[in-house]
Amino acid sequence: MYSFEAVYARMLFAAGLRTQTELAALLRMKQASISEAKKRGSIPADWCMRLYDTCGIRFDWQRFGTGPVYDMAKIEEIQRFRRGEWAPEPAGRDSFMLREPQKPFYSFEEKNETPVFSTIQLPDGSFPEVTRQSFPSEFLPEGARVFRLLASDMAPVLNRGGLVAVVPGAEAAEGDIVAVFWARELGFRRLHRGEGGWLLHPQSGQEVRFISDADWPIYYYGKAVWAFQPL
Repeated sequence: MYSFEAVYARMLFAAGLRTQTELAALLRMKQASISEAKKRGSIPADWCMRLYDTCGIRFDWQRFGTGPVYDMAKIEEIQRFRRGEWAPEPAGRDSFMLREPQKPFYSFEEKNETPVFSTIQLPDGSFPEVTRQSFPSEFLPEGARVFRLLASDMAPVLNRGGLVAVVPGAEAAEGDIVAVFWARELGFRRLHRGEGGWLLHPQSGQEVRFISDADWPIYYYGKAVWAFQPL
């Protein structure tokens, strides 16, 4: 058997989270949903599956605390998928069976190509490459990293599928677009100064978030310098 508090604590621990707000952001739901689950005393199984799919945290460990915390084969699968690689053919498959050809993906060794990263951080702290693309050198300040957006954080300014260049740790100022951590995923917001901290504004439809000056180094990742995206 399992309790809400035990499963909830294991979820936070394994995903490197601290609050209901961070967990809600990772699960793509409202914080109120977590409060309602706490009142019921149970956590829906699909929450566990979401953590498994995005972070490789084993289902049995989340629910019951048994076995290893992470499924390393799943983490490797997540990395391959984000790089655009297909899974290998099943052993013993009929070689004459009609099937889709292998999807081509970028050679990571080609010159003048820049890595493009997923915005979801893996448990080891790295961001997996999803592809590589060529960009004019003047568009890539020293130290810049390019990310592919998994969500429309600031539509229509930043849309799902767009590419955003971020300079990690660069000093940000009033009005800049910045990358901040929501749990293990980067989100993008317009920065405005507030009393004792920073206000993070979405373009529309989402709440303004506040991060105090004391917590700013924990959440802040870097400053966005440009974006290429579908309109």
